[in-house]
Amino acid sequence: MAYLVAVDRGNTKFDQTIFEAQITGDLIDMPAGPLGAAFGVQFRRDKINDVPGEFSRNGNSWASTTSGITKGTDNVKEIYSEFELPLVRGVTAVQDLSLNLSGRYSDYKSVGDAFTYKLGLNWKLSDLARVRSTVGTSFRAPALYELYLNDQVGFLGQFSIDPCINWADPDVNKPQVIQDNCAAAGIPGDYAGLGSSAQIITGGGLGLLEPETSDALSVGLVITPPGTGLSFAVDYWDIKVKDEISSSSAGIVGRCYADPNYDPNSGFCTSFTRAAAGEPDEFTILEVDAKFRNIPTQRTKGFDANLSYERSFGFGEIEIEGEATRTTYDKAELYEGEVYDYNGLVGEPKWTGNTQARFKRGDWTFAWTTAFIGGEDNIGYEDEDGLITISYAGLSRQKTSVGSVFIHDFSVRYKADNYEVTAGATNILDKDPPRLSYGVAGTARLGTIPLTSQYYSLIQGRTGFVALSRRF
Repeated sequence: MAYLVAVDRGNTKFDQTIFEAQITGDLIDMPAGPLGAAFGVQFRRDKINDVPGEFSRNGNSWASTTSGITKGTDNVKEIYSEFELPLVRGVTAVQDLSLNLSGRYSDYKSVGDAFTYKLGLNWKLSDLARVRSTVGTSFRAPALYELYLNDQVGFLGQFSIDPCINWADPDVNKPQVIQDNCAAAGIPGDYAGLGSSAQIITGGGLGLLEPETSDALSVGLVITPPGTGLSFAVDYWDIKVKDEISSSSAGIVGRCYADPNYDPNSGFCTSFTRAAAGEPDEFTILEVDAKFRNIPTQRTKGFDANLSYERSFGFGEIEIEGEATRTTYDKAELYEGEVYDYNGLVGEPKWTGNTQARFKRGDWTFAWTTAFIGGEDNIGYEDEDGLITISYAGLSRQKTSVGSVFIHDFSVRYKADNYEVTAGATNILDKDPPRLSYGVAGTARLGTIPLTSQYYSLIQGRTGFVALSRRF
C-alpha cells in the first residue's frame, strides 16, 4: 500500500489588485425630482498560479487525471456611469415614473473591449400597482482558469461514452437514429467496446475564446394592497447568451451519433477520434477534446412569481415568502445549426418553487422552508420510445421520468447583541431521491439517481447543521 497509494497535494493561488474611484450625487433639480448620477473608473489585475500535485504533474496517477501548471494574468480598465431620471410625479395614474440609465466600457488585455448598458423603467401607477421593466446587455470575459488551463488528461471507459457498442443487439434497444449513424460510420453491430479507456482532454482557450455577451429583457407587475402586508409580483424574462464559454463533456460522442443529420466531418463528430478498422483496438474511442470553447447561442424564457406576507401579532411576527419559476423556453445551439431543447428534461425542470415561513419572537426566529421541483421526462431525447427488450422477460418499459418533489428544511436562530446561533436540518423528512432506469440518455446519474443540483439534499439524506457567528 505504501508503494501503490500516495496523497497528492496541489495549490491554487489567486491574486487580485483593484483600484476604483467613484463619485455620486444629484446633478440638477428636475420638475419630478433631482437627477441622480454616478461616475466611476476601475483598474483591475487578476493573476492565477495553479500547481497540481507532483503525481498529477508527472502522470503517475494510474487511470486518473494528469495535469500541468496553470499560470497567467489579465488586466482590465473600465469606466462607467449611471443616471436616475425622475420623469413624472404626482399626476393621475402616474404617482412616480422614473428611468434608470447605466453604461460601462470595459477593455480587457485578453479579449479586447466592449460596451454594455441597461435601461430600467419604474412606473408606480398607485399605492396598489407598479410596473417595472429592464432591457440591457452584459459582457463576461473568460476567467483565468478558462484561458490558461494547462491541458489535463482524464480517462473514461468505453461503455461510459460510446453509444455504438452492440448497437444492433435487440436487447440493448438503441434508438433507430443511433443504429443508422453507427452503421454509416462503419462500426459493426456487434462491436463489443473492449478497448482501453478513452482520454478526455480539457484545456484553456487562450487566443481562441471570445467573451460571452447577452441581451436580456424583463417586464413585470407588482401588486401591494395597502394595509394588508401582502405583496405580489409577476415578471416575464427573456435572456439570450451568445458565445457562452463551456467545456464540452464526453457526452459529445453520444450527441454525434444521435444527430438525425449525422455528418462525421462537422459539429460534435469533429471533437473525438476513433481507431479505424484494422488498427490496434479498432473502433475504440481514443481521445475526446473537451477543451473550453464558445457555444454559438443559448436562450431561455419564462415567468417568475413572488408572494410575500408580513404581520405582527401580540405573540410575535409572521413572515411568509414564496416564489415560483415557470421556464417556457430553454434551447442551446451547441454547434452551428445544431439546436437542442432542454426544457423539461431531467435536471431542467419547467417548474420550480420555494417558500419559507418564519415566526419571530424576541431574539428567536423559527423557519420552515419548502422547495418544489416539478416533474421531468427524458422520453424522446434521443428518439427513445421508452421501451426496451429484455431477453428473459420480453418487452418492458423504461422509467425515463421523475415526478414532482417537495423538500423540507427547518432551522431555529437565536440572535443576541454580539453573537448569533443557528441550528437546523435540511431534508428534515429524510425523503429519498427519485430514480430513473439505468442508461437514460442525456442524464448524469449516480447509479439510477439523477445527479443534478436540485436533488443534492435528497442524495445526502437528512443533514443537521449548527452555525455560530460572533461580532467583535
